[in-house]
Amino acid sequence: MKAARLRWVWFAIAATLLCAGLARVSWVALSLEQQTGGTRLFWARQRLLQLALWRMDAALAPLVATESARPTYHYAAFYREREPITPDFESLQPGGVLLPSPLLTATRRENESLVALHFQIGPDERWTSPRLPEGMERQFALRRGYLSPEEMRITLERLEQLAQRYSLAQFRTAARPAGQSRTALAAAADDEAQPDDYQQRNQSLQRALSQVAVSNYAQAAVEPPAVTSTPLVPIFQPGLTSGSIELFLVREVDVGGANFVQGLWAEWGPTRAWLLAQVRDLLSDPLLEGTRVELVPTPPEGARALLGPAGDGLCGSLASLPCTLVLRGLREPQAQRPTPTEVALIVAWIVVLAAIIAFGFVLRAALELSERRGQFVSAVTHELRTPLTTFCLYSEMLADGIVRDPAAQQEYLTTLKQESSRLRRIVESVLSYARLEEGPSKARPAPVAPDELLDASLPALERRARDGGFELVVTRGAHESAQVEVDRQAFEQVLFNLVDNSCKYAQAATDRRLELSTALEERSFVVRFADHGPGIPAGHEREVFQAFRRATGPDGARIPGLGLGLSLARGLARQMGGELALLPGPGARFRFALPLQD
Repeated sequence: MKAARLRWVWFAIAATLLCAGLARVSWVALSLEQQTGGTRLFWARQRLLQLALWRMDAALAPLVATESARPTYHYAAFYREREPITPDFESLQPGGVLLPSPLLTATRRENESLVALHFQIGPDERWTSPRLPEGMERQFALRRGYLSPEEMRITLERLEQLAQRYSLAQFRTAARPAGQSRTALAAAADDEAQPDDYQQRNQSLQRALSQVAVSNYAQAAVEPPAVTSTPLVPIFQPGLTSGSIELFLVREVDVGGANFVQGLWAEWGPTRAWLLAQVRDLLSDPLLEGTRVELVPTPPEGARALLGPAGDGLCGSLASLPCTLVLRGLREPQAQRPTPTEVALIVAWIVVLAAIIAFGFVLRAALELSERRGQFVSAVTHELRTPLTTFCLYSEMLADGIVRDPAAQQEYLTTLKQESSRLRRIVESVLSYARLEEGPSKARPAPVAPDELLDASLPALERRARDGGFELVVTRGAHESAQVEVDRQAFEQVLFNLVDNSCKYAQAATDRRLELSTALEERSFVVRFADHGPGIPAGHEREVFQAFRRATGPDGARIPGLGLGLSLARGLARQMGGELALLPGPGARFRFALPLQD
């Protein structure tokens, strides 16, 4: 018992260590999967952000490139051609031909898609626009249909609004190289998650600027030698209304020492809505579900400042404009469950737990087998000792002629016969139990009537009852037409073991009847057996049919037997397709049921 308990302790320790190790591995695997999943999610969202920025810059590139490459003289409603040539390739007087500015002749749709107004501020703080000619130029433009009176009225109102709100100094400071430039914009974007991506977009924009300058204006008149200009710089200024902002693209122009500011006004509200519409499909990706999208001017301290101290969200700056696309309120997407790692861990846990349970059953079976082997050796040794001792003693006495009285000799021979029968029953019980343990019997049962089966078994049952001092009372039910398919010897052995068990353990009963009754119940042939002894002690009902288990009362040790009778009886009953069950007392009561043949 102590050795068995020690084995269970070691098994529990091994199982605990195994589960603890697997738990550690599971925790590490899940942690790594979570970290890897978070990294993959971050870069997937970063990729969407970069694609959105690329698409916005690509959409803005034609406008920015065209405006950056536009000659300074386009900001006048009409300009003079420096070297006019006739169709016959004869030179005319320089400056003797006036040409309308492309900004004047552009259609309303082309001119007002994003740009609200092209303007020029002179040294005298006077605001002009190529869309608002004066004097004879206005009359000519109206007569040729370059613009309508309503368009001129709208342009005049816009110029007056800008002149009231802004000054030449504001734009001149912003347009000079010492102010905000594309170099400064690149520096402001250095804290982006992907600065290389920003540099690539900026280089792509510069290539577009060069290509447009060559392709669109290679045929145009060159700038006068006395005219120089700075690059076109996008800037944000406080808006016309409180709390609003406006977007301008401006440059400083020097004409013979006189400073001008040229540029365009792109209303920020419509421009922002147009830019966000370009990337609506990207920003509606499930990875960005529930995210708040903002397109705001980039502060001087950099794009990252828009995320705040916590840095919650993603942001990226445009290369074409000094503004930043900000994604706030990023949520964890609904992950698919279970993940591959979780599936692998679940399978591993199932396998490990199944292995532990299986090993536990194997250990339990091994310990039970060891215990049963010990019980078998103990029971067989105990049962064989008495008859063998009697055999040795009586045979020696008879062989040596010590017992000479014929009556005593007959008594000794009778005792030897009884002990030989006892030995035979012990050996048969052990052999029957061994065959039962090996598996189903190879004997082929034959159909037989219940009455015929009882008639063949009753003589041996009555003889055993008489030898034990009991009377077997048989009550037969109505089952003349029924048949059962059983092994006759096994059927008789089941009933004989029940009678033998009562003869051993019910000796103290005052009522010496052993009651056996038969009946048909629910397609079964049922045999009920009962005695009037003390019955089965409370709490030992499960042990009744266990092998090598015997009564533990004061008289149990003196009652001969191996403890195989009821265990063998139930095994034989089940082998025949039936069942032997213990019924509640008084006394020992059993129900033996066999299925009827169809």
